[in-house]
Amino acid sequence: MTNRPLQTMTSYRPIEPRQALLRLQVLLNRPVKVEVNDYGSFFGCAFRGTLEQVEVLPASETAITVFLSGGGGFFLDFDSADAFLVREGGGPPWLEFRRRDGGPTIEVQPARELGSHLPG
Repeated sequence: MTNRPLQTMTSYRPIEPRQALLRLQVLLNRPVKVEVNDYGSFFGCAFRGTLEQVEVLPASETAITVFLSGGGGFFLDFDSADAFLVREGGGPPWLEFRRRDGGPTIEVQPARELGSHLPG
């Protein structure tokens, strides 16, 4: 019999937009890593920064803009995207926003530290 390491289990739990906004608020003034992925192809991008502001757009109660240090950020509308709380192993949870039409996803993860490389 050989020892086999346990596989890391990832769980996705749907959450309401209000819960997602509260999770983003907890990340204010903290370093985050943001990934945009199109899982249907090798297409995406990632960037890091300090989460500086989350703004609900005045013309809508469901559209938000998220601002990061250094001028980065993203925007989405909860009318066309769902939010998930993702947990993997014993690490901190992160947010994933999925477009309902199957388009690219946005992940917002707490970052261990800001640096010049993106992994981790």
